[in-house]
Amino acid sequence: MESTFWWVYFDSFTDCFYEPWNAYTGLINGGSNGSYIIYIDNLFHGEIRPIWDEKGARFEIKQTSEHDEYLKKVLDVKMPALMEKFGEDSVRFENVVGKLPRLYINYSDKPFNWLYTAAPDQITEFTNEMYHDAWNLRWLIEGAAEELYQVDCA
Repeated sequence: MESTFWWVYFDSFTDCFYEPWNAYTGLINGGSNGSYIIYIDNLFHGEIRPIWDEKGARFEIKQTSEHDEYLKKVLDVKMPALMEKFGEDSVRFENVVGKLPRLYINYSDKPFNWLYTAAPDQITEFTNEMYHDAWNLRWLIEGAAEELYQVDCA
Protein backbone atom coordinates (compact mmCIF):
# COMPACT_ATOMS: atom_id res chain seq x y z
CA MET A 1 0.00 0.00 0.00
CA GLU A 2 2.80 2.44 0.84
CA SER A 3 4.52 1.99 -2.51
CA THR A 4 1.19 2.24 -4.34
CA PHE A 5 0.41 5.46 -2.49
CA TRP A 6 3.74 7.12 -3.38
CA TRP A 7 3.45 6.16 -7.05
CA VAL A 8 -0.12 7.41 -7.30
CA TYR A 9 1.06 10.63 -5.65
CA PHE A 10 3.98 11.19 -8.04
CA ASP A 11 2.24 9.93 -11.17
CA SER A 12 -0.67 12.29 -10.54
CA PHE A 13 1.61 15.31 -11.13
CA THR A 14 2.64 14.11 -14.58
CA ASP A 15 -0.37 13.96 -16.88
CA CYS A 16 1.35 11.84 -19.51
CA PHE A 17 2.09 9.08 -16.95
CA TYR A 18 -1.03 9.30 -14.80
CA GLU A 19 -3.51 6.52 -15.38
CA PRO A 20 -5.91 6.45 -12.43
CA TRP A 21 -6.98 2.92 -13.34
CA ASN A 22 -3.33 1.70 -13.32
CA ALA A 23 -1.33 4.21 -11.27
CA TYR A 24 1.14 1.86 -9.60
CA THR A 25 4.24 1.81 -11.81
CA GLY A 26 6.96 0.32 -9.61
CA LEU A 27 9.42 1.07 -6.84
CA ILE A 28 10.64 4.58 -6.10
CA ASN A 29 14.34 5.50 -5.95
CA GLY A 30 15.32 1.84 -5.76
CA GLY A 31 13.60 1.26 -2.44
CA SER A 32 13.29 -2.48 -1.91
CA ASN A 33 10.02 -2.15 -0.02
CA GLY A 34 8.46 0.53 -2.20
CA SER A 35 9.14 3.39 0.16
CA TYR A 36 10.27 6.80 -1.00
CA ILE A 37 13.94 7.59 -0.23
CA ILE A 38 15.65 11.00 -0.28
CA TYR A 39 19.41 10.62 -0.52
CA ILE A 40 21.87 13.00 1.15
CA ASP A 41 25.13 12.78 -0.76
CA ASN A 42 27.19 15.86 -0.07
CA LEU A 43 29.67 15.26 2.81
CA PHE A 44 27.03 13.65 4.98
CA HIS A 45 26.11 10.37 3.34
CA GLY A 46 22.69 9.31 4.41
CA GLU A 47 19.06 8.94 3.54
CA ILE A 48 15.68 10.14 4.67
CA ARG A 49 12.73 7.79 4.46
CA PRO A 50 9.26 9.23 4.88
CA ILE A 51 7.33 6.29 6.35
CA TRP A 52 3.58 6.17 6.66
CA ASP A 53 1.91 3.14 8.18
CA GLU A 54 -0.66 2.19 10.81
CA LYS A 55 1.43 3.94 13.50
CA GLY A 56 1.35 7.28 11.67
CA ALA A 57 3.74 9.27 9.49
CA ARG A 58 7.40 9.68 10.43
CA PHE A 59 10.83 10.37 9.02
CA GLU A 60 13.77 8.05 9.51
CA ILE A 61 17.12 9.72 8.86
CA LYS A 62 20.01 7.31 8.63
CA GLN A 63 23.71 7.97 8.20
CA THR A 64 25.05 5.48 5.64
CA SER A 65 28.78 6.22 5.87
CA GLU A 66 31.04 5.34 8.77
CA HIS A 67 33.82 7.82 7.88
CA ASP A 68 32.66 10.59 10.23
CA GLU A 69 29.97 11.45 12.77
CA TYR A 70 28.26 14.12 10.69
CA LEU A 71 24.74 13.25 11.81
CA LYS A 72 25.71 13.64 15.46
CA LYS A 73 27.59 16.88 14.70
CA VAL A 74 24.64 18.25 12.70
CA LEU A 75 22.23 17.40 15.50
CA ASP A 76 24.46 19.08 18.08
CA VAL A 77 23.70 22.30 16.17
CA LYS A 78 20.22 21.72 14.70
CA MET A 79 18.41 19.62 17.32
CA PRO A 80 16.78 22.65 19.04
CA ALA A 81 15.32 23.82 15.71
CA LEU A 82 14.05 20.32 14.90
CA MET A 83 12.44 20.01 18.33
CA GLU A 84 10.80 23.40 17.90
CA LYS A 85 9.41 22.47 14.47
CA PHE A 86 8.27 18.90 15.14
CA GLY A 87 7.83 18.90 18.94
CA GLU A 88 10.24 17.88 21.66
CA ASP A 89 8.63 14.46 22.17
CA SER A 90 8.62 13.77 18.41
CA VAL A 91 12.39 13.73 17.84
CA ARG A 92 14.59 10.82 18.92
CA PHE A 93 18.27 10.31 18.13
CA GLU A 94 19.71 6.81 18.26
CA ASN A 95 23.50 6.43 18.43
CA VAL A 96 24.27 2.83 19.38
CA VAL A 97 27.78 1.39 19.33
CA GLY A 98 28.19 -0.88 16.31
CA LYS A 99 25.31 0.71 14.36
CA LEU A 100 25.20 3.78 12.18
CA PRO A 101 23.36 6.70 13.85
CA ARG A 102 19.70 7.33 13.12
CA LEU A 103 17.24 10.11 13.81
CA TYR A 104 13.53 9.41 14.09
CA ILE A 105 10.95 12.17 13.76
CA ASN A 106 7.28 11.46 14.40
CA TYR A 107 5.59 13.62 11.79
CA SER A 108 1.91 12.86 12.37
CA ASP A 109 -0.24 10.42 14.29
CA LYS A 110 -2.58 9.98 11.28
CA PRO A 111 -2.53 6.25 10.48
CA PHE A 112 -2.19 5.17 6.87
CA ASN A 113 -5.80 3.95 6.82
CA TRP A 114 -6.84 7.63 7.14
CA LEU A 115 -6.45 7.59 3.34
CA TYR A 116 -9.58 5.46 3.00
CA THR A 117 -11.86 8.09 4.55
CA ALA A 118 -10.09 11.35 3.70
CA ALA A 119 -11.18 13.56 0.82
CA PRO A 120 -8.77 13.76 -2.14
CA ASP A 121 -7.85 17.40 -1.38
CA GLN A 122 -7.04 16.46 2.25
CA ILE A 123 -4.78 13.64 1.05
CA THR A 124 -3.02 15.89 -1.44
CA GLU A 125 -2.52 18.66 1.13
CA PHE A 126 -1.14 16.32 3.80
CA THR A 127 1.13 14.49 1.37
CA ASN A 128 2.47 17.71 -0.16
CA GLU A 129 3.34 18.99 3.33
CA MET A 130 5.02 15.72 4.26
CA TYR A 131 6.96 15.59 0.99
CA HIS A 132 8.16 19.21 1.25
CA ASP A 133 9.04 18.87 4.94
CA ALA A 134 11.15 15.80 4.12
CA TRP A 135 13.05 17.71 1.43
CA ASN A 136 13.47 20.75 3.70
CA LEU A 137 14.90 18.40 6.31
CA ARG A 138 17.37 17.12 3.71
CA TRP A 139 18.51 20.65 2.83
CA LEU A 140 18.82 21.56 6.52
CA ILE A 141 21.02 18.52 7.26
CA GLU A 142 23.15 18.94 4.16
CA GLY A 143 23.62 22.69 4.73
CA ALA A 144 24.61 22.15 8.36
CA ALA A 145 27.06 19.41 7.37
CA GLU A 146 28.67 21.74 4.81
CA GLU A 147 29.02 24.50 7.41
CA LEU A 148 30.60 22.09 9.89
CA TYR A 149 32.99 20.78 7.23
CA GLN A 150 34.13 24.32 6.42
CA VAL A 151 34.74 25.02 10.12
CA ASP A 152 36.68 21.73 10.51
CA CYS A 153 38.86 22.61 7.51
CA ALA A 154 39.62 26.14 8.67
